Amino acid sequence: MSAGSSVLVRPTPAPALIVGAALLTAVGFGALTGVRTEVSLLVLTVVLVTVIALFAPLGAVSLLLFATVLVPYATQNRYALAGGTGVPGILVVDLLLILSVARVTVGFLARRVLPGAALFAYLLLLGVGLQLIHGILNGAAAGDAGLEARNLANAIAGFLLAIPVLQDPVRRARLPAVLLGVALCAGLWGLAQWVQDMPFNGSDFGVRKGEFGTESGRGQLQGGLYFYPAAVVLAFAALVSDAIKPLWLRALTLVALAANGMCLLLTYERTFWLAAALGCAFVALRSPKAVRRRAMALAGVGFATLVAALGVASPTSLRTALERGSSVADVQADDSGAYRVAESEAALEPIRARPIDGSGFGATITWEPPQFRGKEVTDDFIHNGYVWLVWKTGVLFAALWAGVIILSALHRPPASEDPLLGILRVGAQATLLGLLVINVTFPSFNALGIAAATGLLVALCWVPRAHRPQWRPPDADASVFGRD
Repeated sequence: MSAGSSVLVRPTPAPALIVGAALLTAVGFGALTGVRTEVSLLVLTVVLVTVIALFAPLGAVSLLLFATVLVPYATQNRYALAGGTGVPGILVVDLLLILSVARVTVGFLARRVLPGAALFAYLLLLGVGLQLIHGILNGAAAGDAGLEARNLANAIAGFLLAIPVLQDPVRRARLPAVLLGVALCAGLWGLAQWVQDMPFNGSDFGVRKGEFGTESGRGQLQGGLYFYPAAVVLAFAALVSDAIKPLWLRALTLVALAANGMCLLLTYERTFWLAAALGCAFVALRSPKAVRRRAMALAGVGFATLVAALGVASPTSLRTALERGSSVADVQADDSGAYRVAESEAALEPIRARPIDGSGFGATITWEPPQFRGKEVTDDFIHNGYVWLVWKTGVLFAALWAGVIILSALHRPPASEDPLLGILRVGAQATLLGLLVINVTFPSFNALGIAAATGLLVALCWVPRAHRPQWRPPDADASVFGRD
């Protein structure tokens, strides 16, 4: 440590304490296993999550990403506290979020330094809490309001938790490996869902049957839907740059790009295809001329290889993709488009009634879909993310959260001496641009599968600034796990 440094290093806990805590956990786990296996596994999970949340900042961010991207909500809720099948409860990821935010808050209080980005995140989290209460007081079911609040809270907390990680050079250097790991797992898990034709769970997992505008195919891949464009754009940005040197690392990144690209194609969602294409184009345009040529070559060869591979592995799936793409020309016959317009128009009525404070999380609308004349539908969900956000939270909160994402995607990010961090920032901006497009027809603001990743991407665009001293939390130099 340099002379005059004000950073105080906490001593690492004595090995005897660590061993003792591990032995007590093992004994407790063994005792509970003899009573009930599910209870013992839940207790062990809670203990591990608590340790990671309190003592491993990068581990907490990593676990939050893996849990929200890869684990379906229904699976998480099955093992929730005071929850179960069809009954929303407190998820393990909720515990991780609460404890991690508490740890970061204690760190800020101990340093008596609160970066502007962190203050902004706290204000947004306060807004989420108020809208949760507002929705319940207005008659919304607590479980339904909690589901929507959780999705936004994960995004904002993901932004907050990423701040100290990005401001620490060691943890920041390890973050690309975390992103690569999540992308690899997401792509391979998505392919497994498709190959095994896993049944659709109604929201965020499996293969949903049927596609508009096609005469073939067996369904649309839904598990990991929101993350595939992000993985494609980030992997593409890393590959076209010179930031990754080892051949084996470039090979893994190429596998992540190919797997997520194939999954993206198998979703048959045209908006998500457009988002990924725009994101890759943004990366190419923001790159130097030599890199731009390389990007165009990679995009062309990669797309041709992907189409050829799909044609060999599943000609029916390729035909479905082509039919799905060409169905854009027949958009007027697309009932889903008329449905989206009608539900957004129905949500405008409560927006006009409460433009400032919104209707609160869990609020519902009752309306008549165009293809079901005479039959009304009551729902708390609409497809346009911007209308959904204004409807639930009001104009002020919506402008703040959507505005920071728009600014993050368009502003010139701070300079970085690390080329990998620099290209990740460009990839983050490109991904956020794609998410802004997706929100027109799919509410990524209300999607758990991309929530924490969105917060991290926003943080990547702003933190750290090269001309500002780096803030470091009290546990930045030592923890139960050392430097995680």
